[in-house]
Amino acid sequence: MLGYILWNADPEIFSLGPLHVRYYGLMFGIGFYIGYRIMLNIVKREGLPQEWVEKLFIYTIIGTVVGARLGHCLFYQPEYYLAHPIEILKIWEGGLASHGGAIGVLTALILFSRKVSKRSVFWVLDRIVLGVALTAALIRFGNLMNSEIYGYPTDSDYGFVYLKDTKFAHMLDDGSELAKFVDDYHVEKVKGESPDGGKSWPVMFNVTLKQGISDEKQADAIARFIIKDALSRYVKEDGAESNVYVEPDVQPQLKVFRGHWQATFPAFVIPKHPTHIYESLCYLFGFVLLMFLYYRTNLAEKKGFLFGLYLIITFLSRFLIEFVKENQVGFEKGMSLNMGQWLSIPFVLAGIILMIRPFIIKTKESK
Repeated sequence: MLGYILWNADPEIFSLGPLHVRYYGLMFGIGFYIGYRIMLNIVKREGLPQEWVEKLFIYTIIGTVVGARLGHCLFYQPEYYLAHPIEILKIWEGGLASHGGAIGVLTALILFSRKVSKRSVFWVLDRIVLGVALTAALIRFGNLMNSEIYGYPTDSDYGFVYLKDTKFAHMLDDGSELAKFVDDYHVEKVKGESPDGGKSWPVMFNVTLKQGISDEKQADAIARFIIKDALSRYVKEDGAESNVYVEPDVQPQLKVFRGHWQATFPAFVIPKHPTHIYESLCYLFGFVLLMFLYYRTNLAEKKGFLFGLYLIITFLSRFLIEFVKENQVGFEKGMSLNMGQWLSIPFVLAGIILMIRPFIIKTKESK
């Protein structure tokens, strides 16, 4: 097998001084903008005040960000964030939970319905999910660009090796001793047998040292001790294994490459399930289906039906994909169902009830 993908995307698009523009934030912005345009079209179609849309998206943005952040902090790392509450505000460091975001949006939309539209909350829920479904698909693309929230090892031809989420890459980004010596690195696929029956595969890991390192003995010492340590095999707190590793007895080969010393290590990579792509495709399917049902059928008139369908598509797919997704935090290790799955079950059940509810009510009224 050599069909896996070596993934080393830069999560940052560009930076201007302290301003850093990342794909993840851009996907959020694009999703909200398209959702805004969809809602604007809906209110025009239904002959309603257009100013509702601006107010709706203020409520939605606040609800999404606050809910998703609090959800991550309280569902996944409550001990840390309750002990360091100021850290909750550092949203730019990452950590958003879709379940918390769903709760935050629902709360915001209930307030919007009471204070602005004066309509049933199901009116806005059945319509806003069109844009929300697309935004969720785009956000998972942002997770892909961040090389985060992926799955367990896979022997399929579409596994991803996330080079940015490795001990080596993190040490470079943290400005550790490794960063003082390394100029660049790249990984090459090579033909060879898997040492563990298809879990890991051989590669050549090439590390180019900085220009100022001219002495061969110094370059050899850096490669044998500092770089090799950064490529050593390790297991995360949640039980996930490193994506790239070298065996303890491996020794690097040194050569001069374009005026720099380059250390080459026979290494192994472990391809993982790209679960963010799986989720993104499921959410995209939900978006297309909801758009079709709203514009081509009368199901939007059945209060709660489209919202219930959105909940089922989103959280049932999340529940199933979690079976091949690595745990997000250490305490999930050993759980029969992880936190994401337990949190998904109530949403799926609520979706089923909401889809059935309008038909039961209509049946009772007709008697």
